[in-house]
Amino acid sequence: MNSFKSTKFGSKPVKPAEKVEDVTNYGLWHLGRRDHSKHELKIKLGRKTDNDEWIEEAIEQLDKSGFLDDQRFVDNFLREYNQFKKFGPTRIKQEFRIKGIDNELVRSTMEQSEFDYFESALEYMNNKYSYPIEDRKEKDKITRFLLTRGFTFDMIKYAFADHLKENDE
Repeated sequence: MNSFKSTKFGSKPVKPAEKVEDVTNYGLWHLGRRDHSKHELKIKLGRKTDNDEWIEEAIEQLDKSGFLDDQRFVDNFLREYNQFKKFGPTRIKQEFRIKGIDNELVRSTMEQSEFDYFESALEYMNNKYSYPIEDRKEKDKITRFLLTRGFTFDMIKYAFADHLKENDE
């Protein structure tokens, strides 16, 4: 019988933990690669052991040591999604829900952020379309695309209005 747990299809199996320190070290290994939310890390530690007490103890120890911090995770994640991935606020909030982050923490962090999502939607449109967009089908296509990126209708409306102004000049 194979005592290794498989993580995903096609990936290497994870050696089961024999003690709580193995679970903590596994958590440190993951945190050394990138920040994780507590929820994400719990799921990953669950691949190492079925012992919920060990998982909770490892999470608590990593939290006390400062290696695991949901606020830092939210700040870094938000910065990455704003600067590099250019997602809108709706998509970002959805990603945080998936990662198990408290809605209040997300809301307060996004309010403190000085990132302008209206300008980001406009930048998307200006980079992709250097000509006036007249065709209704094309406008609908762009609207759907920006909606899937997490921008609101108000942001999209703003982008269309200012895109046309910039192209008129």
